[in-house]
Amino acid sequence: MRPFSKLYSPAAESTTGIVNGATGATSPLTLAASGAGDSLAHQLSITSAANISAITFTVTGTDADGVTQTEAITGPNATTVESTSYFLTVTSITISATLGANTANVGWVDEIVTPTIPLETYARGASANVDITGTINYTVQGTHSDMRTRADDGAFNWFDISDPNIDVIDITTDVQFGLFPIPRAIRLKTNSYSTGATARLLIVHTLDC
Repeated sequence: MRPFSKLYSPAAESTTGIVNGATGATSPLTLAASGAGDSLAHQLSITSAANISAITFTVTGTDADGVTQTEAITGPNATTVESTSYFLTVTSITISATLGANTANVGWVDEIVTPTIPLETYARGASANVDITGTINYTVQGTHSDMRTRADDGAFNWFDISDPNIDVIDITTDVQFGLFPIPRAIRLKTNSYSTGATARLLIVHTLDC
């Protein structure tokens, strides 16, 4: 299997990138965009200066791998709430009751996940490195879920990668680490980043000659 290399350049945060100033009873809400446009899945934010916690926002879209997902989010009380799911795209947002004279915005935050990267589990070993520019806090995650049965099994069970020699959880610097035993797939999850930050992931498998 050839080495895998990918550069990720997350978009700047936006509180109004998906819905800007929604008001009244219109449902579904009018979308300004379907997502951040950076090929990464972001957690979403809903903001309002009013107490709209009695309203449920039902977001339908796709996850980091383009699989359809839906999440019901309780509206904020004069603050900001975030989704627990990561959305690559948003196709629809419906509200359970009218906003009336209140307004609400929907955007994306600086918590993202990359698409799932399958690994060659029959390889003798694998190593990877992450090179970053700018300021970014990230975690390397793996899964043993079977990608071939994703449609039937639902969301993957992700875990933080553990390396006995180096920390790959909540780190802010370049890192090189081993993958043993090899998970079926890995991804990067960012916990925060500054505008303009990038992360390059390189994976190399060790194959028997």
